[in-house]
Parts: sequence; C-alpha cells; structure tokens
Amino acid sequence: MFFPKPAYFGVRNAITNYFGKAVVLRDSSGQELVRFVENGNVLLMRPGAEVVEHANWAQLGLPSETGHEFIVRNAQGNPLAVVTENGNLYLAGIVDEWPFEGGETTPAFGINQGDTRESFIDDQGNLKMLGYLLVDGIPYNLREYEDEDPYMIG
Repeated sequence: MFFPKPAYFGVRNAITNYFGKAVVLRDSSGQELVRFVENGNVLLMRPGAEVVEHANWAQLGLPSETGHEFIVRNAQGNPLAVVTENGNLYLAGIVDEWPFEGGETTPAFGINQGDTRESFIDDQGNLKMLGYLLVDGIPYNLREYEDEDPYMIG
C-alpha cells in the first residue's frame, strides 16, 4: 500500500494554487493553450508563446477567421483579444495585474470564483487579473522588464 509523504501535499498545494480549476482553451488537437485559473492566474501553456499588447489587427492579419482561434469581441463585434492556434495572446489593450490600473471597466469575458471576478478581458481589450500572467512559467511583467533589471544575469 502507498502512503503519500508530507512533501507530496506541499507540492500538490503549490500546483493547485497555479493550476487549480480553470477555464481551458485548447488547440484543435486538444493540447492546452491558455488556462484562466479560478485563483486569478492566467497561464499561457504553449512553450514559446508570446503576448502582444496594443495589437494592430490589420497589420497582424488577425483574427484570420480560420475557426482555429479564440476571439473575444466587444458589443460592436470588434476583436478585443485573440488566442491563436500556436498559443499566442494578442490584446487590443495591455496586461494589467492586480491592483488594476484605471477605473471600473465592463468585462467582455471573465472568470469568477463566487462573487469575486478573478480575471477578465475588459471592453478595451485589457487583460486584468488578481493573480499573474505566466508565460513559459515566468510572470509576464518580469519577462517584459528584464532588460531594465540591473540584477539580471545573461
């Protein structure tokens, strides 16, 4: 008979905090692209995935309407965010981690846990969340500003 060791429960809890219950977007083969976790974290699961803020849809040729993209649109039908088949996330706005900058906005797509809105894409195309946006396992804001970090090695 197998008895889990105490370290198992610590690892399991840490994993659940990042990879708990979530709304998952998958590609056509069933592989996970993005996880909107109920604790407010958003994870881009495809290695090498990118985040593009202030996306210029015409310049990028997005959305391509191939049926292989997840598209969040506003009430007028304009794209606010696109997740492509290769796992890239394109936003009309910016990534805005907690605490949110700016005032209240209207969510176009959101993840709630009970009465708390954990993460959402607002009507301006901003991705707002109570947790972190993790890209390749690293918080997005750390990656974005690594060139400005005097302690960065490499």
